[in-house]
Amino acid sequence: MHSAQHIPIRTRSGNLRFWAAQLLYRAATAARRLWVTHRNRRDMHLLLQKDDRMLADIGIGRAEIESAVSAPWYQDPVERLVRGRQPVCYWRRGVGRG
Repeated sequence: MHSAQHIPIRTRSGNLRFWAAQLLYRAATAARRLWVTHRNRRDMHLLLQKDDRMLADIGIGRAEIESAVSAPWYQDPVERLVRGRQPVCYWRRGVGRG
């Protein structure tokens, strides 16, 4: 049994260390997400400097990039770009069948 001097610090929901670790993890995750968003936005601006022929070789249009970059600063433009495209299922179209 614990004496009054050695009672562990606890909250109603559990261990204080657990909640501190959760808070630190969430803060680190948010910071990483913001960094990735910043890096992707910078890369999108670099793509906008390319000419239309180069963008066509990549398979993306200038309007798609501009639409993705027009998102608020905290939204990842790559996620907006990917969300706007439909996945391609080659096997349903008969490509590659013998």
